[in-house]
Amino acid sequence: MSDRDDMIIRGAGLRVAATYASLVIMCDSLPTPIALPTGVVSPDEMIPAVRRVIEIVDDLIIPEEVQSMVFTACAFYLGALDLFGLFVAEPEHKPRLASVLANLGSADEAIQGVGYWLNGGELPRD
Repeated sequence: MSDRDDMIIRGAGLRVAATYASLVIMCDSLPTPIALPTGVVSPDEMIPAVRRVIEIVDDLIIPEEVQSMVFTACAFYLGALDLFGLFVAEPEHKPRLASVLANLGSADEAIQGVGYWLNGGELPRD
């Protein structure tokens, strides 16, 4: 693996970590907080915790639109994590990196939507 590949993997890994940190803050800020592992977290801890959020999101007493954004953030994050693992195994497969970043972007957008609601923003009306 080249130094350039190492640098790209490190950069993508930082984006994965940053989105996870945002997920932690989002979940902890919900009216009924959900604790995700913090600190140095391995995928073996992270993945089941994020999956658990997906499983319980429908039980949260928040608007359906916000439930959907929480679900979306978690689902896209898990997708990004899976794709990141595949990219690390084959860093020459650059379209996979684009897929990782697209998934993270979608997760980040959903997290921002939840944050907007948590800060008193109104949800769009149909």
